[in-house]
This record gives sequence, structure tokens and C-alpha cells, in this order.
Amino acid sequence: MPAALYVGDADSIRRQKKITRESTWIRFSRGAAHAGDCMAADDPDLFGWGALLEHLDEDRKFGFCLIPVGEVLKIRRRLAGRGFKFLARDAFIGTRDDVIEAIRPLTARPLPDGTRLVTPSDPETIAALQRHITASGLPPRCGEMLVGLTVPGVTLGLIDAAGQVIASAHARLPHNKYSDHAEHAIIEQIAVAPKHRQQGIGQIMTARIAQEALSQLAADSIYADINADDLPARVLLERAGLTIDGGLICGEAIPGRLRF
Repeated sequence: MPAALYVGDADSIRRQKKITRESTWIRFSRGAAHAGDCMAADDPDLFGWGALLEHLDEDRKFGFCLIPVGEVLKIRRRLAGRGFKFLARDAFIGTRDDVIEAIRPLTARPLPDGTRLVTPSDPETIAALQRHITASGLPPRCGEMLVGLTVPGVTLGLIDAAGQVIASAHARLPHNKYSDHAEHAIIEQIAVAPKHRQQGIGQIMTARIAQEALSQLAADSIYADINADDLPARVLLERAGLTIDGGLICGEAIPGRLRF
């Protein structure tokens, strides 16, 4: 069993340790969800706004997972009253059948010469994946989460002939059994090292992690959340059978104010 392997700045590490401690509570509490690096909700009303705002005051960050679009204005108003703003991200979702059909030709592609896929289990590989993820500008993730100890999940790393991580991808089931999205798996942390881009590796990793989410996590749907202007990510997701869902949205609350 790996050590927790927390990475990032002091605030990020504190939040990662908190959701590790609270992982059982998240799993069995209505409205709660696992955002990866902070407390989160897929139903703020069931989670409880009092508790939500307490977490937000303490952590300065709170996640929202697959929230109905019609709730966004209310969320923004509640947050603005405490000096926080809601940063929205588009939700792309694909059903099991649609994803299986879309990824079939992508998973059939051979890996680049001299590379191999691994699922990390030892501390050294986990740490190497974490370094790759943070170097790519993505939010850090706790090692225990990456190997599925705190929430059901799976991580893939693409290793070159020299033993270096050149690509990563992660999937997990962030919603608990009380959620309408209990069997939705999120895919994220899809990153390719700069000198290995433009070779189709991102497409392969997206397809392979979607395949793992369907087979290893038994997900009935796959989703991802991205910024509206992230066109490269949108292309990757659409090629994997995911399409934008106009009725649901993801995002996070952070300090600041937005006009609305």
C-alpha cells in the first residue's frame, strides 16, 4: 500500500489530506461528491449550505459536480454573499454504448514504439505520475486517490523506454450511491509531455482511460468537465463519444466576485 504522497503547495496538500480523512463521509453522505482536490457536492441543498459554506470558508475552494444549469444563478448569489465566485466548466457526457463504439478504433491503435501502459502501485511510479501531472499544469492529486484507495478509481501512465512518464489519465466514481450520477465515472488528468504531443497519444490515453472506467469501475456513463474555450480537450472528448450536456454543469467556488 502506498503512502499518501501528497503534492502541491501547502493549501493544496491541506485540502488533499482533508478529503482523504473525509472520504468515508463523502461516500455515505447525500449530496456529497469527490472532486479530487477539495470537498464537493452534486446537490448543494442535500449537502447543506451551512456545511458547504463552512468548508468553503476553511478551504477557500469547493467543487460542484454535474449541477443542473438552472441552479447556477442561485449558487452564484449564495456564494457572492460570502465573497466567493463560481467558475463554471462545461460537462461532456457519453453513455456506455456511445463511448464503446467511439473508442473501439482508438483502443485498437498500437502504443508508440518503446512505450508501455502501467497502472501505478508502487510509490516511485505514483510519485513520477504526480510530477508529470503537476508539470502539465493540472491540479495535484493524492497518491491514495490515484490508486483507488479513497474513492473507486484507476490511473494509467504511459512510460517510455527510458522509464519516464510521458502521458497520464485518471478515472474515478466521484458520486456516491445516493446520487442520480452514482454510476457516472469522470475522466481527467489527461496530459501528454510537450515533446510527445501531436502524435495522437492524447486520443489513445482518453480512449484507454474511458475503457478502464467502463470495465474496471463498471461505469454506465463517462463524463469530463472542461473550460468552454478548451478546444483541444473538446476534440479529444468528442472523439471518445462524449458530447456537451446543456442541462448540467460543473465548476468550483473560489474567492472573488463575478458580475451577473
